Amino acid sequence: MQELLEWMEYIEDSRQQSKVRHTLKDILVIVLFATLANADD
Repeated sequence: MQELLEWMEYIEDSRQQSKVRHTLKDILVIVLFATLANADD
């Protein structure tokens, strides 16, 4: 898991920093876990 999180830090976040509430890494982890859990919505 730690290796996955370290790898995600290399992904460039091109969003406007003033409009960012959550880090891209956090969003990607949530999407990954939701996908693994077969979340539909």
